[in-house]
Amino acid sequence: MNQHLHVQAHRGASIEKRENSLESIQRAVELGADSIEIDIHLLKDETLSVFHDFHVPASTAPKFIGDLTVWEMKKIGAPTLLEVFGLLKSFPSSNLLWLDLELKYLEGHPSSPEREKLVEAVLDCVSMNWQLNRTKFRSFDWKILKCFQAKSVSSVQTIPLLGKTDGDFNEALKLQTEWLAPHVDMLDEKRVSWAHRLGLKIMPYTVNFPADWKKLAGWGVDGITTDDPEGLLQFLERSNR
Repeated sequence: MNQHLHVQAHRGASIEKRENSLESIQRAVELGADSIEIDIHLLKDETLSVFHDFHVPASTAPKFIGDLTVWEMKKIGAPTLLEVFGLLKSFPSSNLLWLDLELKYLEGHPSSPEREKLVEAVLDCVSMNWQLNRTKFRSFDWKILKCFQAKSVSSVQTIPLLGKTDGDFNEALKLQTEWLAPHVDMLDEKRVSWAHRLGLKIMPYTVNFPADWKKLAGWGVDGITTDDPEGLLQFLERSNR
């Protein structure tokens, strides 16, 4: 079993608190998660909002998030990325964790921003308000990750996301990256070993049950993304006694 398994809180401690909320993020910090993953959208007014879905419920019909402003997102309780940084800075223990930003991008939608614009907005916000060397950038849209890499900033670290069927594991292994984040259902021990031979680290998502934690730790994964960071931390403490 990996004795130093990285515990990532998926959208904060989302099994306890509303996902992507300041309360969920704060709880993950208090629990001692190694990193926190949150979802990032660029809004109509160029604010970076922390929210998962591409569409937001409305009184008539769901609205595409790229057509909304920060004030409209505030009505449903979605924080801004800037507010997340402010929260983390208030906790000395946050110096020990990294922030994992998933950039949300819907290709082909008329209100989706240009990839370059999204990447620049995120980089500027992180550089001015946080630390690049304590931030990783992930996305299912690998063109987004290539935009980051094209910036030639040595401290920028990207993580390709692989879905159950969308992601090609073989292609992901060719990307210039340190970590891969595959869906747990596409992972097996052979693929973990294969990635390790290539010098890559594996952190599957989203894994919430002890039997799966035990199996993945036995395979030697380097980290686990979970809605239940408290449960995973307690499991690791028991396992390492």
